[in-house]
Amino acid sequence: MRKLLLIPSTFTGEKRDQKIRIFLISQLARAIVNFGINEVGIYYDDDPKFNSHGLGRFILKVLKYLNTPPYIRKIAFPIDKELKYIGSALPLNVYYHKDRTRYEYVYILKREKDKFYLTNGEEKFYVNVNKKYRKTNILIYDKINKKLLYPHETEFYFGYEVFYYNKTLEELIKKLKEENFYLMATSRYGEDIKNAKIEKKDKIAIAFGSFARGIEDMIKDWKEKFDISINICPDQKLETIRTEEAIYYTLSILHYKEII
Repeated sequence: MRKLLLIPSTFTGEKRDQKIRIFLISQLARAIVNFGINEVGIYYDDDPKFNSHGLGRFILKVLKYLNTPPYIRKIAFPIDKELKYIGSALPLNVYYHKDRTRYEYVYILKREKDKFYLTNGEEKFYVNVNKKYRKTNILIYDKINKKLLYPHETEFYFGYEVFYYNKTLEELIKKLKEENFYLMATSRYGEDIKNAKIEKKDKIAIAFGSFARGIEDMIKDWKEKFDISINICPDQKLETIRTEEAIYYTLSILHYKEII
C-alpha cells in the first residue's frame, strides 16, 4: 500500500526558535514512521507572512535526515548550519536504522547512463538501473534482487521518502488524481468521522492545512476536489487544532479503522 501525507510548507512557521522547529518536525517524523507512512509531500503554502519556500525546504531536510540511518548520515549530510540544533529532535529508534539483512539505505555518489555508483557507508559499488529515479541521492538497495527501490516498493516497511512540491496544494492534488490516488482532506468542515464512509485503496493521500489556514481557505470548491473530507474531532473545544495534533489524531483513527 502506498500511503502519502501532504503537509504545508508553513508547518512550524510561527516558531522562530530553530530548536523548537526541529522538535516539532521530529514529532511529525515519529508519527510518520509509527503509522507506516511511506511518502511525505510538502506543498507550497502561499502565505505572505512567511518565507514559505525556505520553511518547506527546511522541513524536507530535517525529515530526510531523521529517516536516514546513521551509517550513511555523514555522507548524505555534510556539516550544515541549518542542522546545528538537530540534537533537539526526538530520536526515531527504528529497526531499519540497524537491520540491514534484506534492505539497506545507500547514497548515490555518481549517476551514469545505465548504472549508479553507490556507497552503503562501508563499501562502494555499482548497481545497474533500468528506470528513471526522482532527484534524490538516498535510495534503498534490495540485496536479494540487487536493485534500487523507493520506500513504498519494499516488501515490509523500511522508512519514508519525502519531497518538496513548489506549487500549491491544489496543483499537487490535480497531479495525484491523475496518478489514481484516493484523496482525503482533513478539516473541521469535513464529514463527521463517525459517519464518513472511507474507501480502502492501494494509494491514499491525506492532506492537512496549516496552523493559520485550513484546506477550505486554500482551495476554492475544495470538497469537490477531494474524494472525501473528514472532521476527526467534530466536537472540538479548542478554537484551532494544530497540524501536528491533527496528524496524530487522524492517523490513529485511520489505523484503527484499518484504512492505513
